[in-house]
Amino acid sequence: MIALKSWVRELVLVEYLKSAKIPSMAFEDVMDIRRLNVLDVGTGESTKVLVDKGARITVAIDTDLNKTREKSFEVKNAFFICGDAAHLPLRERSFDITLFHFTLHEIDPRLHLKVLNEAKRVASRIVIVEPSPEGCRSYKKYADLWRKAMHSIGRYEDYKPITYWANLVKKCGFIIEYSSEFEQKESASLDEIERNIKNSVKAWRDHGVPEGIIREMEEFTYVVRKDGFKWSRVAVIVGRSSQP
Repeated sequence: MIALKSWVRELVLVEYLKSAKIPSMAFEDVMDIRRLNVLDVGTGESTKVLVDKGARITVAIDTDLNKTREKSFEVKNAFFICGDAAHLPLRERSFDITLFHFTLHEIDPRLHLKVLNEAKRVASRIVIVEPSPEGCRSYKKYADLWRKAMHSIGRYEDYKPITYWANLVKKCGFIIEYSSEFEQKESASLDEIERNIKNSVKAWRDHGVPEGIIREMEEFTYVVRKDGFKWSRVAVIVGRSSQP
């Protein structure tokens, strides 16, 4: 059994706020990435975590050229590629791990199987870190708004339960070495959510999301004030290829 250790803990925390309380016990004896070659599908904070935690080689791939260029200046000692996760421009088994950190829910679900098979082609293991679609009433409303907003402009924000990812991983011929969910112990503050709403609204307008959906997000503050808000659980799955 390999161990995800603190680097996955950090991957979970960088997506949610640092105030989130993630239990540490589930990170014992799960994957030490030191001296391993890691492909990070979706450029982001995860790329920096991999470098900081001692990956031998870190390569990040993203379809967004501007984001790829920006991160290449921010994160040193990593390599960046603009490309498609469904058609990786990489040799077979050129990596030890392919990481999907809060990435798969932004990909058309009809392509998930193809994307994971590509991950299997280039690496012997995959690590998936994804938010759950389940949670408190206000979180479900928030997740639904994001899904509607992205679908309205031809994009995706489709959160799936951990069983969905586990079934896909097994369907691709991986053996599941680790599977767990981490719960947010504390509710988010109103200030935190209002900042999130403000940033979401700005991004949606910039990308042409219909005003009706944007108004729903602006009014979401009232739901949070009434019901409170807690981020969803985070699923972590590690799969190892059954092929040598």
